[in-house]
Amino acid sequence: MPLMLELWRKAIPKLRFEQHLKSIYSHSSSCYRDRPRKADAKPTRVTMDDLEISFILSDQGDYYQLKPVIKTNGKDISEHYYKVSLFVIEPITPTNFHFHLIDNLQDEYLLNWLSEDYNKLTVLKQDFDSFQDGFLWQLGECYQIFYLPYKGKNLRPYNSKNLKTV
Repeated sequence: MPLMLELWRKAIPKLRFEQHLKSIYSHSSSCYRDRPRKADAKPTRVTMDDLEISFILSDQGDYYQLKPVIKTNGKDISEHYYKVSLFVIEPITPTNFHFHLIDNLQDEYLLNWLSEDYNKLTVLKQDFDSFQDGFLWQLGECYQIFYLPYKGKNLRPYNSKNLKTV
C-alpha cells in the first residue's frame, strides 16, 4: 500500500493534463459479465486535494453513532462520497466523478473500515464507556471529533469528561 500511494502521488500531476480521463465505477467488478463498455465510462478528475477528515458523535437516544465528515477545499462531501482503495470518490453529477487521493495510510484504513458499515459506527449506550476508553480517545488524538446532543442541532467539540452531563 505505501508503494501504491507513492506511485499515485507521482502519476496524478501527469493525469491533470489528460483531456479524456474516464472511469467506470461498478461497486464491484463482478457486475460485468463481459468487458466494460465505453458507454459506461464517465468523465473523471483525479486530484491530490487535501482531505479534511473529522467525526461527529451523535446521541441517538439509546445509542451513539459515529460518522466521518470529509471535506475538500472547504466543501463537505460526506453525504455522497464513495470509498475505493486509496481514493474517496465525490460524485459531482451522476455522470461526472472526482477522485481524491487519500493523504495517508491511516486515513485509508480507517475510512475503508467505516465503509464496511455504511460509513457509520453504532455503539449502544451501555457499551459506550469501553468504546470511549478503547477507541474514541485514540481517534480524538488524530482527528477532530464533534458531539451532537440528542435532538440537538448545534455541534460542539467532543469532550469525554462532560459528555454524560450534556
